[in-house]
Amino acid sequence: MASFWRVSCSAILFLIIPFHASGAESEGDGPRICVVSPVGIVIGTNTTVSIRGLKLTDATAVVFRTSTGTITAKIKEKKAVDLPTGLVAKDVGDSLVVAQVEVPLNVGATKVMASVVTLSGTTQSFAIQLVEGGLFTAEGGSNNGFLDALPLGFGKKVLGTISPDKDVDVFAITGLAKRKLVAEVRAMQAGSLLDGMLTLYDAKGKVLFTQDDGVNGRDPILRYTFPADGIYYLALQDANDRGTTWHGYELRIQEEQ
Repeated sequence: MASFWRVSCSAILFLIIPFHASGAESEGDGPRICVVSPVGIVIGTNTTVSIRGLKLTDATAVVFRTSTGTITAKIKEKKAVDLPTGLVAKDVGDSLVVAQVEVPLNVGATKVMASVVTLSGTTQSFAIQLVEGGLFTAEGGSNNGFLDALPLGFGKKVLGTISPDKDVDVFAITGLAKRKLVAEVRAMQAGSLLDGMLTLYDAKGKVLFTQDDGVNGRDPILRYTFPADGIYYLALQDANDRGTTWHGYELRIQEEQ
């Protein structure tokens, strides 16, 4: 029975969408953003943002533009970096910029456009979705089994990371009979390297449902009707058992009658 209480790993804002603009923004062989961590930012918080890309070592500024103004982040670090095992530079970049940004509570926007300014040009912009604090639950990083499962309420969003390799994040959900669970992961859509897979368990550790890829790519959407009232466990991991700082995700759950 002990195996039921520890999920096996071998067997979820920044919503980042490329947006190419005209003007001074770099294209082709110029500087480029490849991946950002974390994959979400909560409005009103001071957040450290790590940006991997190509030709970013001479960055002079990181800028976040909104419909109401511009926020200039403070650069804390910039350097060349090694490639994670099994990945290539065109996917994850060969350089890193770490910046500190604070999005005010009165930002009046649902997304920002992020770009890195370098001596050789400015990267393409990325649209970044913002998350309201009242809808947010921090993942924390220690919820890797049933006993440590993070309670997650319906209508909430989790911003987390699958790291290191073979990591799994587990969430405890209180389900009601004949109600439908809808669990959605946003990772690939957010520029993350995560190939998400969701698995739903009952209170005894029995697998009820597994969902890998979704209709629009690697991000899964799991739908399941609860057979009875009780506690259920939702596990999120990488389908290939990979995990790094760049395997971030946003997970949100809803309940339907």
